[in-house]
Amino acid sequence: NDDLTFIVEYSADAGVSWANLSVNWPASPFTVFSGLIQSSQDALFRVTALDGFHSTSATLQGSIVIKSPELIHADGFE
Repeated sequence: NDDLTFIVEYSADAGVSWANLSVNWPASPFTVFSGLIQSSQDALFRVTALDGFHSTSATLQGSIVIKSPELIHADGFE
């Protein structure tokens, strides 16, 4: 049973470009400082799980409105 690591990416332009928020994150939950991302009506988060051999990705779509720099907490990647 291989340990999972995660790549967490953010796109403010509907997936045209992606910014890495974390590479080789060891587990869920994931917390990001909102100053690293921008508000967007076309926001996407992509999470890729890797076990050293296989990988799978999931993409979440939605609007992101940032009113002040805070921590954003995401859970349940596993």
